[in-house]
Amino acid sequence: KRALLDQLDERVQFDLPESLVEAEAAQIAHQLWHEEHPEEHGHNHGSIEPTEEHRKLAERRVRLGLLLADVGQKAEITVTDQEMTQAVMRQARNFPGQERAFFEFIQQNEAAQQQLRAPIFEDKVVDFIFDQAQVTERDITKEELENGEGVAMCPGCSLIIKVIYDKDQFACGETVPVPSVNKE
Repeated sequence: KRALLDQLDERVQFDLPESLVEAEAAQIAHQLWHEEHPEEHGHNHGSIEPTEEHRKLAERRVRLGLLLADVGQKAEITVTDQEMTQAVMRQARNFPGQERAFFEFIQQNEAAQQQLRAPIFEDKVVDFIFDQAQVTERDITKEELENGEGVAMCPGCSLIIKVIYDKDQFACGETVPVPSVNKE
């Protein structure tokens, strides 16, 4: 999943709504601040200014979120009531003795519902994209790797598949003996 999202982030560029990027960067900065200051409960602290790193991460999240939403909408992907119920039940287990209050909170809070729905939707869209992929196996010879040719391109979508290895540790001309089979 991460590799797919990395490829999409690299290959798909479009103008992003500045307000979404700013809001996401602020949310990232705020979340990270609280992770770094676990002793601070509540929000009685000064404003937290997003850094350039927060902004870059926000741009990635917004870009991928909008892209996945568009793909999901065009493919008519939805999160079913059953999937939502399962997600709510999983989360409710984190609040032993308060499950009923948690259920009521989720029922009355659209933002909390969306927070549970979003990762389910994202996973379903990613699965849809993987299901649409046509995988073609191709053997790569040792000579091709030695020459740096460990790359193949899909003719239909231009997706580049790359064999990742450390060329410095790849011994050119090395002969590797076939492992012996111990028949004890």
